[in-house]
Amino acid sequence: MYFETSKCCIIPLWHSLNPLGKIMDYTIIIANYNGKHLLDTCLSSLVTQVKDRSRIVVVDNGSVDGSNDHMRRNWPGVTTLLMDSNTGFTGANNAGAALSDSEIIVLLNNDTRAASNWLEKLLIPLQDPSVGAVTSSMRRMGDLSVMDSAGGFLDSLGYAFDRGRGEPASKWQVADEILFPCGGAMAVRRSALEDGHTIFWKTLFLYNEDTDLGLRLWKNGYRVVYQPEAVVEHAFSATAGKSSTLKTHYCTRNRVLILKRHMGPEFSRISSTLALWEAMILGFMLANGQFRRFSISLSAAREGFSTRVKPYGKSMKAMELYARFMQPTKGSYIRRKIGASLHKRINSSGF
Repeated sequence: MYFETSKCCIIPLWHSLNPLGKIMDYTIIIANYNGKHLLDTCLSSLVTQVKDRSRIVVVDNGSVDGSNDHMRRNWPGVTTLLMDSNTGFTGANNAGAALSDSEIIVLLNNDTRAASNWLEKLLIPLQDPSVGAVTSSMRRMGDLSVMDSAGGFLDSLGYAFDRGRGEPASKWQVADEILFPCGGAMAVRRSALEDGHTIFWKTLFLYNEDTDLGLRLWKNGYRVVYQPEAVVEHAFSATAGKSSTLKTHYCTRNRVLILKRHMGPEFSRISSTLALWEAMILGFMLANGQFRRFSISLSAAREGFSTRVKPYGKSMKAMELYARFMQPTKGSYIRRKIGASLHKRINSSGF
């Protein structure tokens, strides 16, 4: 690994803050893996907002599509951090964060286009010291009227979802507290991280890493908030693909790992029901001839349930957060019934 500087509801305090009253030191990290075709759109929307281009760090995860040469030729002054291999979304962003000592770490996907005042608006809530992370108002690429993400929530089966996806952006114009930020366009306070540079849990590699981050921040006494004025367009799953085998594996495995990590001993309350649900999904895949997907999901579920995970923080705090932010499970009758059963068990803690 080496780097080079290329020559080529509840937010009363924010709106009383003067956005120009405090200049916050920041670094913008863009993880890139074979995304040369995406970089120009993303970087073009940023350079007009950033006086010093070296504050932008493109972390290249071993791309083989010529991304590094493209950066050298076309983006002078932008810092490029070259990884020897693909370290995932977690590894790339952690490496970028460790490269600087800025007060604020901003994460932006390579498949985005930021509005002209996105960065300024994103940083405003962090003038409140109780805020650990801020998530953007992410819109569908090419259509600002449609939401992509207003931050995240979990359903009662532990699946992570983006608030507002596919809904009119006009419905999501109010700042709010959320369970976790969307890692595709967010900012986090460095001092809110345990060691000052590890943003994401390395074990996760890819997907659901922002869910874990949000839980850690809340457990450590910080708030996570949604900033509707920080607008950025996003081309959903442009890098990994909407239905890739990679996504199937990590989403299945990581969902279980995160529940185990944050619920700790309380995970035993729901583990058997979760295992039953996974078995039902696998049976559905077999019945419908989805043999490749069945094999991947089975391997991922086994890995999730069998991997030993050291509990993080107080399990009762996690139960409190789940009870506060968890949404009812939607879908088929059976899915809703199983989700309701888990929801009841979690809420039986008295929260």
